[in-house]
Amino acid sequence: MITVLLSAYNEARTIGRTLDSVLSQTIRDVEVLIIDDGSTDGTAGIVSGYSSADCRIRILRNEVNRGLAHSLNTGVRAAEGGLIARIDAGDLCDPQRLEMQVSHLQRFANAGLVGTRAYIIDSNWDAIGEWDVPERVRAATLYGSGGVIHPTIMVRKDVVEAVGGFRPNYPHAEDYDFWFRVLRGGYEIHNLPQYLTSCMERSAGISRRHSRRMVWDTMRVKAANLRHFPSVPNAISLARSAAGYCLPRSLYNAIMRRYSAALCDKRYFSQTA
Repeated sequence: MITVLLSAYNEARTIGRTLDSVLSQTIRDVEVLIIDDGSTDGTAGIVSGYSSADCRIRILRNEVNRGLAHSLNTGVRAAEGGLIARIDAGDLCDPQRLEMQVSHLQRFANAGLVGTRAYIIDSNWDAIGEWDVPERVRAATLYGSGGVIHPTIMVRKDVVEAVGGFRPNYPHAEDYDFWFRVLRGGYEIHNLPQYLTSCMERSAGISRRHSRRMVWDTMRVKAANLRHFPSVPNAISLARSAAGYCLPRSLYNAIMRRYSAALCDKRYFSQTA
């Protein structure tokens, strides 16, 4: 069995579309575990209606908003499936997403989790871009562009348990910290090359509301892992995050433009020498 884990807070407008896409998967042996993280809108009523109509849906509720890390850990403990797929309210799954991820994990026993590439959609579910990720994610990838799209992943439950779940001490980068601990645990991180998830970009989403805190938590995660993955590029990545946090935004952007231009010149001359 696969557990699709969805944590929702005040998602009455979007959660129905997401559940429709999850329930339309080609794999039928699925439980959908919804953690209602203290919603105060109509989310509870909507998910209760879906649960009454489809016995594959289970609902757990936090009496107050506890945050994503707490909700995910609650869901992992309650999950009946040996594989846990993530999705966020508002996002959509290709009908074959879960089937393809299960097949990949069956083929690659050393892969702890597998994600997908994603389309970026706006609040009206219209496609506005694409989100590419590499097929193999290493520490250098995490220090660079990131490499994993959280709502696209399928992870082995025993891997989540082995590395200690999602830690609440990085409330705005709990997934980033988790990816590093998966690698440190000796597991591989893969991505499928297909676009199997559509992820909603929200102007009022958590990443924009708390962008400075997210930069701070990301910097802390990079610093904590540098001793495990020491390299000059990784140290430079940490320094860039520190500069992004400490410097005024306009100054940081000007420095990065100069740095990028110099790097391009260096690459050009090295290729034409």
